Amino acid sequence: MSAEAMPQPLQTGDKIIDFELPDAHGRLYSTAELRKQGLLLLFIFKVGCGTCKYSAPFIQRLHRQYAEGSDGKFTVLGVSQDDAPATEAFAKEHGDLTFPIVLDSNLDVSWLYGVPWVALISLVYFVRRGLRVASAGSRPMRKD
Repeated sequence: MSAEAMPQPLQTGDKIIDFELPDAHGRLYSTAELRKQGLLLLFIFKVGCGTCKYSAPFIQRLHRQYAEGSDGKFTVLGVSQDDAPATEAFAKEHGDLTFPIVLDSNLDVSWLYGVPWVALISLVYFVRRGLRVASAGSRPMRKD
């Protein structure tokens, strides 16, 4: 794939792309519904990504400190590019993650966000109630 054809990650100020995905147990999560309640942090990751493994416990701390008990005013939502068994093992091994994690194993949402290959860098997006990305962090490595 040429560099011109590579999807570009969403950046601060870009239009938000809402989605709905299931977790490992089939429960659907809608970013549009979560955003109505307050600030949403999306943690897009791949289980084999070293930086994702390192980042996960820090994301869990944000969840515990700010999201738990906020009545939805702040929500952490993980977006895994892997299947349910691999995602659940990752969650247990890398911080005993308790925030919801949805499955994007076919990469449909990852393509929409411009990050179909989270090989070495995890992606974090803060999304407010409005229609724009409030803050975007880290860039994925190019596949080629």
